[in-house]
Order: sequence, then structure tokens, then C-alpha cells
Amino acid sequence: MLKIIVFLISLFIVNIANAEIFQSTNAFDGAKIITSYFHNKDLRLPRVCIFKKYNSEYFLIMNNANKISKLATNLEPYRFKIDNTIYSISANTYDLSVKKILSIPLPPQIITHLSRASKASIQIPIENDTKFLIEYLVVDIPQSHIEEWKQVIDMN
Repeated sequence: MLKIIVFLISLFIVNIANAEIFQSTNAFDGAKIITSYFHNKDLRLPRVCIFKKYNSEYFLIMNNANKISKLATNLEPYRFKIDNTIYSISANTYDLSVKKILSIPLPPQIITHLSRASKASIQIPIENDTKFLIEYLVVDIPQSHIEEWKQVIDMN
């Protein structure tokens, strides 16, 4: 009975978010690429969240096939809140038929802060049809993501 309960709990945890770290080398320039890949089942969050280290550059790449991510915009900066410090960052959005991909280059000061962070969230500007034109989606980054991102930052 205990084995069944442990199995069910493990299955539940795996269904919430599947995380993996991949390492590769770019054949074009020899750059080392380390990627933390999460696939979330929760439709309120970005479905795919990739924290990517390309040599010494870092990117956060997100996409989703739901209404929220289709309306994400780069009309205003994205805001990262790490512990109690807020950073504003420009993002790139790419429309691909049924989904939108967000690519956020992360500057060194954010990476330094992330490497010792206890909590983090991101505010994503979202287009809407009201007179205000933009509302905000706040995504709290799960602690498991933060811990894996720290591993990527530490890897060479």
C-alpha cells in the first residue's frame, strides 16, 4: 500500500512540471549551451519555460498556446522581482500562428541576483481591449525552477 501511495505522489509531482537540464555545443561557433527546460501542465502559467545559458549570455524563453500568451506584448518592459529588488527588462515577442514566444535576454546583474535568490516573479504586460490597453500577468516562479536555474548558472 505504501508503494502505491509513493508511486501516486511521484506521478502527481511529475505531472505538475517536468524539468530537465540539457547541455550541447553549437557547431557553428563552438559555444556551450546549457538549458533548463520546464513543461508545465497548469494553463495559467507559461506552458514551456526555458532558462538558457549560451556561453556567458542568459535568456528566459516562454511560450504557451493559450489566450494569455497570445496577447503578451513588448510595448512595455517586463519586470523581474527577485527577492525584493525589481528589474525592468525589454523582451522580444514572436508570433507563430497559434502561439506567441517570449524571449527575454537577462543582464548580468539579474543573473548574479538569481544565483542567490530565495524567490522570484515576473510581471508580463498583456494587451487588452480596454481604454488602458495593457494589463499585467504576474507569474511567481516556482522554487524548483529557481533551484534548477541556479544549477545552470553554476555549470561551465
